[in-house]
Amino acid sequence: MPSTSAVPLEFQGHDRPVGALAKDYPDGYVVRAHSHRRAQLMYACAGILEVRTDASLWVIPPQRALWIPSEVTHEVRMRGRVEMRTIYVDVARCGMSAPETLMLIRVSALLRELILRAMTLPADWSAEGKDALVMALLLEEVEWKSDAALHLQVPRDARLRKILDIYLSTPADPRSLQDWAIEVGASSRTLERRFMAEFGLPFREWRQHMRLLGALPLLGAGRPITQVALEVGYETPSAFSTMFRRLMGVTPSEYLMRARGPD
Repeated sequence: MPSTSAVPLEFQGHDRPVGALAKDYPDGYVVRAHSHRRAQLMYACAGILEVRTDASLWVIPPQRALWIPSEVTHEVRMRGRVEMRTIYVDVARCGMSAPETLMLIRVSALLRELILRAMTLPADWSAEGKDALVMALLLEEVEWKSDAALHLQVPRDARLRKILDIYLSTPADPRSLQDWAIEVGASSRTLERRFMAEFGLPFREWRQHMRLLGALPLLGAGRPITQVALEVGYETPSAFSTMFRRLMGVTPSEYLMRARGPD
C-alpha cells in the first residue's frame, strides 16, 4: 500500500514573495488532497507527477510544470521515484499576471536551471542583488501557453470514473468497449456516447491516450522503448512511436534524451 501524507511540507514562512522547496518521494507515494495559501509552480526534475483535482487529472513529465493557483485543492501521486522542485508564489506581491486556473506549461532549459538554482537559495534570500534577479528571471521565463495533451477531465459519470481508474493503474488492460459495457451495466452505444460527451474522444482513441500516459513513468525508469510499448498494450513499437509523437510532439527516443537533461 503506498505511503500517504495529508499535510505536505511547503514554503509558507518568511516574508519573501517567492519561495522554493525541494522534496524527494518514493514511487507510489501519495500526498493527499490539500491546498496552499500561495500559488505554486510544481515541477519534477525526475519521475512523473500525477495531480488530481475534483474535475481534472494532469500527468507531468520532467519537460513540463503545472501551475496551481492558490487555494486549489489537489492530490499528488508519484509515478516512479520523484524529485519534486516547487516554486511558491505570492501572485499579488509579485505583481504578475497569472492564470486563475490550473495550467500545464513547457519547461525550457533556462527555466529548468532557474528552478534548480532557486532551490539553493535560503528562504530569506536577499531582496537585492543576485538572489532577487534569479527569482525575477524565473517568473519572467514562465510562458503561459497551455499544453493540453497531458490533461484529462475527471468524468462525472461514475461508470467512466471506474474505467479511468483502471487504466491509470493498468494501461494495457485489453478489454473492448463491449467488454466494458457488460462490466459497468450499460449498452456499448450508451457508453460510447458518454465517452464522447465527457472526453471528446471515442473509447478506442481515449484508450490509446491513456496507454501513452501510462508509458511515461516506464520510459522515465529507463525501460527499453520496445518493452514499454508492449507493456502498455501496443502490438508494435512503431505503432507506439507514431502515437507517442502525435501526443507529445517528439518520438520516444527524443523524449528520453530531453528527460535526462544536460549532462
